[in-house]
Amino acid sequence: MTLGIFSTVFGFVRGGWEIGLIVGLTTVGIILLASLIGVTLPFILTRLKLDPAVASSPLITSITDFLGLLLYFVIAGVVLGFL
Repeated sequence: MTLGIFSTVFGFVRGGWEIGLIVGLTTVGIILLASLIGVTLPFILTRLKLDPAVASSPLITSITDFLGLLLYFVIAGVVLGFL
């Protein structure tokens, strides 16, 4: 939450309230999403009888990057009125 607040303030100063809101919400969302993926992915792989070591940093990072970018565009679309 602290990083989200700092991101919101910085975005507000640099680009206005819309940019601040988009950056802040996206930052909080990505951090929560990354934590959730990092915790659940090894359990899912264990349930599928796969080696949980496969859920190492590159796989988690790739999934988080993709979903984070998608989250950013969805939040930006909603805030800016495109969605």
